[in-house]
Amino acid sequence: MPRRHIIVFVGHVGAGKTTQAKYLEAYLKKRGQRSKFTYLKTYFVFTNNLLRIFRRMNISRIGLYFIHRLLVVLDLVINVFILPLLALFRVRIPSKFYKYILIEEYLPGILVDYVHAKLILRLNKKFLMRAMHVLLRLLYIDSTTIILVCNAQSLPYRWKARNTPPEAPSYLKVQEKVFTLWSKHVENTFYVSTEGRSVKETNREIRKLLNIP
Repeated sequence: MPRRHIIVFVGHVGAGKTTQAKYLEAYLKKRGQRSKFTYLKTYFVFTNNLLRIFRRMNISRIGLYFIHRLLVVLDLVINVFILPLLALFRVRIPSKFYKYILIEEYLPGILVDYVHAKLILRLNKKFLMRAMHVLLRLLYIDSTTIILVCNAQSLPYRWKARNTPPEAPSYLKVQEKVFTLWSKHVENTFYVSTEGRSVKETNREIRKLLNIP
């Protein structure tokens, strides 16, 4: 277990990230361990809000594409400044007072958003690489990463049960590629399957990997 006991949960929507992180938080608290759950991922403030307004206007598809592209670029630039600040208050400072910090998404999930935006909207590669380099330097911290996986065929049923919109196939592919690279280059990264298992069974495996009795 890394010195700061920071545990990151990533995976597809519906794989069980929030469920496992909160279950582990409750487990630790019951045993008197100071633990805190938090969430940190890219915020698309301009894209999610302003794009709705532009879609109501009589704008061509090409026009909307370039507006969408501009809004995403603005959001990605702003996140380079916002995310490190949020990480300071949600991760770095709390890590001084809590024995365990459990984070959903964090750096691996953020990188997925940047790579996907680059591929879908054909953004400038140099800009994206510089932005991701800054985020890697400012957000990286010693941690254990738990990548939760399940069968692709079960994802639509999980989305329906959660009442959440389905993820785009392109986004799922980018997630898989980024997580694979992360697992190859970052120590203390583990894949854990949630398929056909209870929450308790999966969490038991996670605790074993983390050396939590």
